[in-house]
Amino acid sequence: MYRWIQCYGTSEMKSSTFSFAPSRESCFRMVFQDFLPRSLTVNTRRFSLCISSSLFALALFIPLNGFAQEEGDSSPSGDVLGRTEFFVEEFVPNRIKVSASAPEARQSTSVPLELTVRAEEMFGQAAGGRRVKVTMQAVPAPFTPAGYEGFTFGDSERKYASPLVELDPQELDDEGRRTFPLSVPDAAPPPAALKVVIQATVMDSGGRGVTSVLERTLDPVPYYLGLKNATDGFLKPGAEGRFDIVGVLPDASITTSDTLALNAEISRVKYNSVLRRNDRQSYQYETSRELTSVQKMQLVLNAGRGNLLWTPNETGSFLIRLEDPATGSAVSQIVYVSSGIWSEQSWSLEKPESLELKLDRSEYGVSDTARLLVKSPFAGTLFLTLEQDKVLTSSVHQMPTNTLEVGIPLSADIMPNAFATAVVVRPVRPAEKWLPHRAAGTVNIPVSPATRRLGVDITAPTEVRPEQKLKLSLRVGDLTTSEPRPAQVTVWAVDEGVLSLTGFETPDPIDFFYCLRRLGVQSADNFANLMPDLIQPAVASSHTGGDGGLGMRRLSPISAERVKPVVLWAGTQNADSSGMVNVQFDVPRFMGRLRVMAVAATGPRFGSGEATVFVRGPVMVQDNLPRFLAPGDRAEASFVVFNNTDVPLTGTLNLKVSGPLKFRDDQSNAAAERKISFGGKDGIAARGQEAVRVNLSASPMAGVARVSFDATAGEVKYGDETEIPVRPAAPFVQRSGFQRLAAGSEARVDIASLDALAGTTSGSLMVSAMPEVRLSGALRHLVNYPYGCLEQTVSSAFPLMNLAAALGSDLPRGMIAESVPSVVQTAVDRILMMQKWNGGMSMWMGGDDEWLWGTVYAAHFLTEARREGYVVPAGEYDGLLGRLESLLADGQKGMESDRAYAAWVLAMAGKSPRDRMELLLDQRETLTPEGRALLAGAYMAIGEGAQAGKLLAETGSGDAATSVARATSGNLRSANRENAILLLARLQHDPTAAEVPTLADRLYNGMNERGDWGTTQDTAFALLALERYEKVRQESQQPFRAEVHVEGRVLSATEKEPLTLNEYLGGKKVTVALTGPGAAYAFWRAEGVPQQPPREPVAEGLTVKKRFLNRQGEEMNLEKGLKQGDFVVVEITLETRRTLNNLIIEDLLPAGFEVENPNLKTAETILGGEGDQEGDMSGVRTEVRDDRMIAFVDGVAGQKQVFRYAIRAVTPGEYTLPPVQVSCMYDPEVRALQPGGRVEIRR
Repeated sequence: MYRWIQCYGTSEMKSSTFSFAPSRESCFRMVFQDFLPRSLTVNTRRFSLCISSSLFALALFIPLNGFAQEEGDSSPSGDVLGRTEFFVEEFVPNRIKVSASAPEARQSTSVPLELTVRAEEMFGQAAGGRRVKVTMQAVPAPFTPAGYEGFTFGDSERKYASPLVELDPQELDDEGRRTFPLSVPDAAPPPAALKVVIQATVMDSGGRGVTSVLERTLDPVPYYLGLKNATDGFLKPGAEGRFDIVGVLPDASITTSDTLALNAEISRVKYNSVLRRNDRQSYQYETSRELTSVQKMQLVLNAGRGNLLWTPNETGSFLIRLEDPATGSAVSQIVYVSSGIWSEQSWSLEKPESLELKLDRSEYGVSDTARLLVKSPFAGTLFLTLEQDKVLTSSVHQMPTNTLEVGIPLSADIMPNAFATAVVVRPVRPAEKWLPHRAAGTVNIPVSPATRRLGVDITAPTEVRPEQKLKLSLRVGDLTTSEPRPAQVTVWAVDEGVLSLTGFETPDPIDFFYCLRRLGVQSADNFANLMPDLIQPAVASSHTGGDGGLGMRRLSPISAERVKPVVLWAGTQNADSSGMVNVQFDVPRFMGRLRVMAVAATGPRFGSGEATVFVRGPVMVQDNLPRFLAPGDRAEASFVVFNNTDVPLTGTLNLKVSGPLKFRDDQSNAAAERKISFGGKDGIAARGQEAVRVNLSASPMAGVARVSFDATAGEVKYGDETEIPVRPAAPFVQRSGFQRLAAGSEARVDIASLDALAGTTSGSLMVSAMPEVRLSGALRHLVNYPYGCLEQTVSSAFPLMNLAAALGSDLPRGMIAESVPSVVQTAVDRILMMQKWNGGMSMWMGGDDEWLWGTVYAAHFLTEARREGYVVPAGEYDGLLGRLESLLADGQKGMESDRAYAAWVLAMAGKSPRDRMELLLDQRETLTPEGRALLAGAYMAIGEGAQAGKLLAETGSGDAATSVARATSGNLRSANRENAILLLARLQHDPTAAEVPTLADRLYNGMNERGDWGTTQDTAFALLALERYEKVRQESQQPFRAEVHVEGRVLSATEKEPLTLNEYLGGKKVTVALTGPGAAYAFWRAEGVPQQPPREPVAEGLTVKKRFLNRQGEEMNLEKGLKQGDFVVVEITLETRRTLNNLIIEDLLPAGFEVENPNLKTAETILGGEGDQEGDMSGVRTEVRDDRMIAFVDGVAGQKQVFRYAIRAVTPGEYTLPPVQVSCMYDPEVRALQPGGRVEIRR
């Protein structure tokens, strides 16, 4: 389950400092916010904590689905003390540890780079015999030697592309090692140095790859040319310019060659732009660069140094390029020739108002004095301050020349850093040439926190057996004196296989509490207002310091505990006066490596430590099972038996399966148990291993399968159990129906029968006096919608807030009436997380761009939510309404409906924008019928029904809405939404109007077979309008009694006690007999996953094509099958003739394959050089699951668009290849599907 959880604490204390001390209890609030990136499901949990120690622990369970209901304020109050975020992913822990090493020193490309790959099992045994594959990509790298500031190195005119190097797979030796000589392929010379990116991937016993990535810098030339403009001021026509040239070796020293002959060429640079028509029949400028040679010359470097003298004869841009033809070393630089009038200055004019500040050291200790050298463009008066979030000290110094050294005393109070800000000013003298009068600069002064660091030593055994106790001793002491220190210590132990997935490092509190702080003081002055008589002064620059510091419909319906991560937590312990603390863990049934981590704190001092403990026994078994299966799949699973003793071992392995899974022998006989001997005649060799292979077959139904094993070798036993989800390989389908039952009648309710997999079906039947039951399917569609952008979050919660009471027990699955307020409040919280600095809203959390229609839509919901008593913080709400006011004042064409909607929401919020409404009224010819209805709603909200009536009269019954073109971005206009808004406005103005039933019938007729209106926003507006319509027209309830016959069962319902039957009734005979004068309404729903995936392609509005490629881009032949361990690039191509946004690509994987998740550090990636990144998904919103890849795509416009991601063939077998499908979130008529088939993975 991929989630983002953020937690933050707020202080209740009003003092300016916050600290923990054992003698003082401190209280604050913790808030945990937990949400799927696309889902309404947001859990907000709040805790009030009062603690009296520096460290504390808080256990938090993160459910995969459902809602956490917590009481309390929805937003933090007080000062936020800290915030952290972490992600929750689906994963399988690494079972081997892989490391790749190569010489760290730079070396020439002419010498092969020696790469050594080493792998070991997580429990410490060498991973001998494992298959290893190495890939290498060389990419250009800059050469930036220290001590040559201002010089340009490298030739930017060179374009470099090196082919991907992929070595043939090899096997590790018995020690788990293999050495590879790597050579860079011949290619065009690079601009400067080369960086080689090496991936070494070792397959574990089950075929999963674990990758170690290594980067090294290589030198394609013996030395690098450097070029620097040494001319005072600007280059100008007719004046000689001087350029310094150096030859620098890779180690940053000057080359010792006596003479080096260079070719130099100076070229004029011109840019030509031509307006051309592109393949999309629109026009755009194409710009090309033209180089015209101006001068060529021969130069010589003596002892690595030389110069170039050149007198330009015209202004413009010029390219200077030098090359050593003997070695290929080259450099190029663009220079500008100008007739600027400030060329007489003796310092660089690039930053005429900047000071150069240099410190004598890179870091200081407490009580040191920092020596600061100030270099100014002019002499004057120096104002020097020491600053953090306020000014700490200030002093004034006279600078008789343009340089001055100043001592700055330091203390522990400024730890970890402070900023020295210097300003030099000089008087204005009217008679002199006009030059800057103020220069400023800032430099960061780090103060080492070494004196605050504690040492934490962990004494742990080298190894421990599974299901035994792990005993640890920890000692906390002063890191410099080794004296013991009493402290609070938190200890935990985690499977290294989990930690290695993300490269998790043991936390170091010193790095957090004493990280470099940003500068919190802003500087300003009025020197920019000084003006000369004839010229405009340069703009001053102020330098500041740096900053340190899916509902289930698109997901698998089968959930299983596939992985059991090992995390042992001891909480906070108190070290005694000797600095000692003892901790004990109960180790579960597990084989691998634990990293024991501890952090300690006492007052302002912190420390951390770690230790490694192997968990292993005499006999261990590692199961290699697929992460999931589909009905009908066949897989070859292996169980690797490890002998961790010094003598050969024999024994038996007992295997059992349950659920939709069976063992199959060579004759295809099915069985639930297998007993297999291992070791043979001679036994498994000491410290050796043996793989036991079995064939598994998934039955034609979905569910959770369980596989258990027990290995027995003499008196030693080892066993475990694993769950495997058997999930369908077809997409979810839903059907619904509604009918009115006349008083005194008997009718049959025909419920659609789905040819669905057992275990995936669900449904319901409702018989009620209220026609609103017809809307329950649409509400379920919204609440269960698997993604949660701004619009989808609002659309899910808005109707729920209004319809929950009417639907009663037919709320979406897992929800009861009492939980609705918590769900709606959670939606409010999530929406506010998408608010931007200007009060507006972005479409996705963390999005950069504001979505104007979404901003107004969110404001509409939040206004109604406040009216219903939900907590919407005043600050955020006022900022949102302010953004609506600015939107309303914006006269941008094409946004009239957005502004009319904003006017309606502001009027509902009590902020009457009368003047802006009048302007819109004058411009009503530009308004769509929807826009006029929204403006009419605004006039109704301020009490001017007559004007509202005139506007509505102009819209009629909205006949034009049927021809509205659907928009998939922007304001998402559609015919259904326009009809719903017209109906809402009519109901607000005159519920008895003749147009009301026509609009309602049109909306009901737009409902699809699922019982919704296709998109979330269409469905939400339709529900809002029809819920109010049904309330208005609802007849007085007449009594009735209904007998509902379901396959021999007789159930009853009355006008006061409706019937809700939550079960799948597809294909069953259902009849309803009514007695009494009242009528009733029946609504049914049936959903499930078809037994067979779709077999026919779909291309409605776009096409989709999926291919399997190797690294070289060649299509792989699936008919011949793939080999276990193969790295596969999945290529998905979309093609459309129109611009489409908000597309969802859903690609279900075949079982036996696993995604190479780029979020994980040990995953292998698709390497490629510059310009070879077509289809890279790094900029696409994706969700990586065990069994599928989901991508959210925008901007597919009239052309092919390619997306690629990597998977690996892991488990041998024959599997169903599911279809890939694409849909548009805001246009249900746009969809595409490519059918699947079968695929085989061979050993």
